Amino acid sequence: MKNYVLLAQQALENDEKREALRQARPALESLTDRLWSWLGRRGDGRIDIKLSGPRSPWELNNKCSKLRSAVERIAAQHVGAPEAVAALVRLLNINGTSIEWGYLNGGVHDSQRDHEFDRSTVRTIIESIVSLDTALDRMQNR
Repeated sequence: MKNYVLLAQQALENDEKREALRQARPALESLTDRLWSWLGRRGDGRIDIKLSGPRSPWELNNKCSKLRSAVERIAAQHVGAPEAVAALVRLLNINGTSIEWGYLNGGVHDSQRDHEFDRSTVRTIIESIVSLDTALDRMQNR
């Protein structure tokens, strides 16, 4: 998982926006899974994730939103949790219908669309993932 975070950072530094997002997706999946597991060990780990249809994959945006709400309720009691919430808030402040979120949610795989990714939005995504990773390390005393 750390490798995905590092690869996303490296791709961003090389101005490879699509590659940065490609690495960001598994990084964010892993980080949100870690956060969800952490939440479950501290109380109720149940969250409601809505799907758009019977065969629809869940979306990372929805997962991030639900985890932000759940962790926010107990954040004041745990070291690192406010920083995790802040990282999720930064991610969620990006328009959920943006091409970048579309890519993170698994909907955009066209390599020809790299020029359409906004560099500052991709930077915000990568920085938020790095912040979430750091916050989780603090939360898990690593």
